[in-house]
Amino acid sequence: MVERNNKQMTSIKIEVELETIDQIKKLFGSLEPGCSLQLCDGEVELKLMSTGNSLAFDGGLTAELILSFCLGVASGVIGNAIYTAICAGIKKLEINGRRTRITEESITQALETIKSMVSSSADKKRINKNSIKKNENKGEKKETL
Repeated sequence: MVERNNKQMTSIKIEVELETIDQIKKLFGSLEPGCSLQLCDGEVELKLMSTGNSLAFDGGLTAELILSFCLGVASGVIGNAIYTAICAGIKKLEINGRRTRITEESITQALETIKSMVSSSADKKRINKNSIKKNENKGEKKETL
């Protein structure tokens, strides 16, 4: 998790398997790695990392994307944007390495799970920082007595 413009952001990896790569080319305007697309008034960014051939028997094409978003944006909004942008005509969808059903509800649920894990991890880090500061302050008080 990182902060950008005082907003907590996180990124997840999305892998899709498609019949044809035309949909990705149409979405990004190019197949060059690093092409990005802003969604939800710039609160969500979808970035193309790579395209290639699948190792599967049926020989589909793959695209690897990075989705970066503010934690304050509702999972349903992001799920809808992703479903609308990339889910037409895909055969397989993985979010952070986990196979996900190609439905708006499943995508939203996967995003919500990731957001809650990131938030609880950030809370633990904050608690640890606060307890370290308290312990340091206690140590300073003992030394001054």
